[in-house]
Amino acid sequence: MLCLALGACVARAVAGLPAGGEEIEPPAPRGLLATRTQNPMFLQFFRFRPVGAPPPAAGRGSLELTSEYTSYFRIDGETFDHFAALDGEVWRNVLRGRLGLGRSVALTIEVPALYAGGGFLDRYIEDYHDLFGFNQEGRDRNPDNRYLFALVADGTTAYDLPQNDLGLGDVSLVVDWQLRPGSAGAPGVVLRAGVELPTGDEARGFGNGRTDGGLGVAVSQRLGIRHLHADVGYQLQGQPRSFTAAGVDVRDNWSADLGVERALGARTTLIAQLGFEESPIRDLRLPAVDDNSATLAVGVDVRLAGRWALDAYFLEDLDGESTQDFTASVGLRFDW
Repeated sequence: MLCLALGACVARAVAGLPAGGEEIEPPAPRGLLATRTQNPMFLQFFRFRPVGAPPPAAGRGSLELTSEYTSYFRIDGETFDHFAALDGEVWRNVLRGRLGLGRSVALTIEVPALYAGGGFLDRYIEDYHDLFGFNQEGRDRNPDNRYLFALVADGTTAYDLPQNDLGLGDVSLVVDWQLRPGSAGAPGVVLRAGVELPTGDEARGFGNGRTDGGLGVAVSQRLGIRHLHADVGYQLQGQPRSFTAAGVDVRDNWSADLGVERALGARTTLIAQLGFEESPIRDLRLPAVDDNSATLAVGVDVRLAGRWALDAYFLEDLDGESTQDFTASVGLRFDW
């Protein structure tokens, strides 16, 4: 996988020293990339986004617009009465605001919008897989740029995302409380609590029609010009009515992230991280939705002029049939 090759290069960069042994004045910790699996069936449910950076001071914060583009191809099931299909491309745009409330507390609000269609990347991905000898998983035996995101269980449709339809997703609110600031001898610890509101249209597949929530913890440790970050979350998930009608059970699930950021200069930070997301859908004997998600993301954060910053990352699956072929993302952030 291309991302694995990039990961090897990143590992060398993270472990290495600046050219000529010169000292770098590291920027403030940026934290982890705000990644998650882009499976639309999973996007109905709450998931703590990776964090890492400590809560900003009272009145300080950021506003970011992130655009994430994902290609999928996976079809499981032997009959039309029981199958899962992930075939298409997903474009998700997220407006994310973070504000320090004082007393080491911060509030993050995330407003997503989702669009899915047949896309245009199938032929390029097939050529890429052929070039490196990767398994096509049947992609080359199906028409290019076809579209279907659906889950049918025992003859009843549990999920069906309409093509070429733009919709608001569920809005999430997360409170981070820094229990202990980081120091040279001990990591910083942040406790997290979140809730996701049912603002997405359940009938169109943009939300689950329920209020979800969760609790989590994040730790960070500075090591010179590097910062190590890890977080764990447990999410309490609501069950869509369409899932209940189809006899599909939803479970509460775990998520976890582990990553490192390294300063490449006074304005640039390189980030590499692993992500894990337990499937919220119970055993259907369909790997596209049953399997957990494991991903590797490699990205960069660049401070631009003034208070603006740009981040970009490339994410690819490591294991699990529910994960995407890849996700490419770019975000523009304003800090104050």
